[in-house]
Amino acid sequence: LDALRMQRRFLTGAPLEEDRRLDRKAIAETISRQRRCSDAVFEARDLHFSYDGRTEVLHGLDFQIRKGETIALVGANGSGKSTLVKLLIGLYRPDSGELRFYGKEYEEYPEGSINHEIGMFFQNFYLYHLSLRENVGFGNLKYLKEDSRIRKALEMGGAAGLLRKCPDGLEQFLKRDVKKTGVNLSGGEQQKIAISRTHMSEKDILIFDEPAAALDPIAELEQFRNIREKTRGRTSILISHRIGFARMADRIFVLEKGCLAEVGTHGELLQRNGIYADFFRQQAEW
Repeated sequence: LDALRMQRRFLTGAPLEEDRRLDRKAIAETISRQRRCSDAVFEARDLHFSYDGRTEVLHGLDFQIRKGETIALVGANGSGKSTLVKLLIGLYRPDSGELRFYGKEYEEYPEGSINHEIGMFFQNFYLYHLSLRENVGFGNLKYLKEDSRIRKALEMGGAAGLLRKCPDGLEQFLKRDVKKTGVNLSGGEQQKIAISRTHMSEKDILIFDEPAAALDPIAELEQFRNIREKTRGRTSILISHRIGFARMADRIFVLEKGCLAEVGTHGELLQRNGIYADFFRQQAEW
């Protein structure tokens, strides 16, 4: 009841600013032109960021992510992985330095336009008290009624087997808090549905933040294989503090205490015998 009251206060109290509504068509045309002109999707130069204006979280990052490239972003908890992603999708602005999207600085794009170009999965996802179809199909409303699209997304998210648990198939209501005939799911099963929702996206850029945190190591590897296959030809960023998946990436970015400590392929970083190599050996032994 408290949650419903809070939601009502938000819906009735949030200001409406019709004059700031984005012209999606014009923005899409602008980004399309930039895409043709630039080989780099994201570029950072001497990037610094703090949440409170005092304690810096990211320190002087320099990197470029090219079109069609798969990047594995790895590092210990608290190294700045999720913070960097929030900057890339435009949720925050850097304190200093340059951040570019298809060659143009972020400030040159209307607020909210960049994240509209990116398909995202965040580790703090949410499943709705609605049907399985809706929970997956909300990733792309255009295909909400297309069974084949929904089933394909479930397959790519590793959730196709959940249909055996659902007497009503795609129309199965999730969770029992609202409807007694709903099904309750484990943490790993919920994560697979949220990943399936991301796979509904037709975006050229996909970001997955800890998409297998609730899965065992074998299921995790299979999840990343599915993601790698789905993102082939697209630009993608895969994030995890467990790094067994990183060898699938074109390049690996290693963050340590907010600094970009190492960049390279799996083989190159093992040869360097630095942070990544040590991290990899420790997890492999475990």
